[in-house]
Amino acid sequence: GRGGRRRRSRTPPPPTPPPGGPGRNCHRELISPGLEVFCVKKEDQRSGRETRGTVSRLLTNSGYHPHGIKVMLTSGEVGRVTRFAGEDAGGAADARGGGGEELELDPPPFSTVQPAAGTTSPVDREMTKHTSTDPSEAIEVDAIDDVAFAKLVGEMDFGEELARKALIMFDNDVERAVDYLLRNG
Repeated sequence: GRGGRRRRSRTPPPPTPPPGGPGRNCHRELISPGLEVFCVKKEDQRSGRETRGTVSRLLTNSGYHPHGIKVMLTSGEVGRVTRFAGEDAGGAADARGGGGEELELDPPPFSTVQPAAGTTSPVDREMTKHTSTDPSEAIEVDAIDDVAFAKLVGEMDFGEELARKALIMFDNDVERAVDYLLRNG
């Protein structure tokens, strides 16, 4: 492993968006136990399927996470908040009710870079490093952007591990990562 402490992002989080605005799911201050939310569980990340439920515990310790705040629902399921119940994807009111529903949405765009048969990509390895649902074991990992990773590996033909390292070092800034890779790769 990398060992030691995790490097924090040098850039401050963006300001909290207004009610109904995009990105509200990324701010911990807006999420509390008892809140009805939609979240995507780890096993549903590829499909984008959302699960509706009531927040039991917040598992993300930082005030902001670009992929959404990780929560445990009262059902025991764990996922990252995508939106709040009462808001649709565009922020309008949602009249649907119920709890623990799973909803199929259009899948998010994913890169066309596929790992060799029988292997996993660095992105998949990073996403599956920690699977415990115990909040006392909650950790944050440096997330790399799938699109940026696909560009470096698929389009520019850089090695997977070096591309991953560069994206983490430069907070997913493709231009700075390419400059680093050209100088050091």
